[in-house]
Amino acid sequence: MIVLNPGPTKTHPELGDWLRRGCESGVPSMHHRSEDFKSLFKDTKEKLFDLASIPKDFEMFLFGCASEIWEKSCESLVEKSAFIFANGEFGFRWTRCLEALKIKHFAAKSDHRFDGNLIEIIPEDCDTICLVHCETSIGFKIPPDQIRAIRLTYPEKLIILDAVSTFPIVDLDYSLADVILFSVQKCFCLPSGMGVALVSPRAIEKAQKLWDSDRPKSGFASFAVEHVFALQNMTPATPNVLNLWLLNRSVTKYISIGLRQLRQMTLEKAKFIRQSLNPLGFDDLIKNPNQQCETVLTFENFSLDCVDIKRKLREKNVYVSTGFGDLENSVLRIANFPAHTKEDYLTAFSILSEILKAC
Repeated sequence: MIVLNPGPTKTHPELGDWLRRGCESGVPSMHHRSEDFKSLFKDTKEKLFDLASIPKDFEMFLFGCASEIWEKSCESLVEKSAFIFANGEFGFRWTRCLEALKIKHFAAKSDHRFDGNLIEIIPEDCDTICLVHCETSIGFKIPPDQIRAIRLTYPEKLIILDAVSTFPIVDLDYSLADVILFSVQKCFCLPSGMGVALVSPRAIEKAQKLWDSDRPKSGFASFAVEHVFALQNMTPATPNVLNLWLLNRSVTKYISIGLRQLRQMTLEKAKFIRQSLNPLGFDDLIKNPNQQCETVLTFENFSLDCVDIKRKLREKNVYVSTGFGDLENSVLRIANFPAHTKEDYLTAFSILSEILKAC
């Protein structure tokens, strides 16, 4: 089976061994108030921060998924209003989350053809900026120079960065954001079930200020409450301890390989994917190379039914994804995470080529 879905995606080949070792050592039964858990939390945080060059004064909060962090970060941090750029399904979902929470916001909505400068559309009166680094539904990446420019132009505003499909593999100074949120089933190639927020001191200070005010509180999973427990290397509620342990294993593996090497391998595989699919009639959905994500690649073909192609590939044990909404039938989405190999793509595209010949 070749899994090229953008997430959950192919897991590390060592996963079976990691699970066996974890179960044999009692990880699934580890109590979240024990010294063993505190040691695991601390070690994972330190290794993760070293891997991705996250400032040491940031904190790490654990949640059930990254989408939950959309809600909890905005609920904890937005005081006046938020700005959100949404040009794909996940940005739109985050916007609906803001609407449901009745948080004042300005949503700049677009699609995969956006080629402007975000600096020009961010309102002055917002105090929080919400960005999806890579919009997984279309493979659109906000270029690093734009994120850097936003930070330099608006140093007083908090930036919440959804880096679900990029962290830490896509090259970026992630410390430009005040909240970096990701989940473990994409770039860390693990089973789904845990979201992680890396939070700056400024954001924690703001969360505490709003927590101490008279405004309505969500309660248990507020960033202010998370911070109290994170200082003790704990979480307010019982987290997915096994997934935290597996994240530790994945991060340790990445450190041994080296992040620079992982990023270079990702770029080389992305180039190979494009060179393989373009001659088969699949053109890049995102035309601007600076906006093409290295970890989620998207291709359009208006002469084929991509849903049918996906079904035929699945019959051959090759799993890919299609687009969302109006793009469902014309777009294929291909994941490119560290567990994927060139051999995976060679086999998958050979099968695809045979399917196309029969169409």
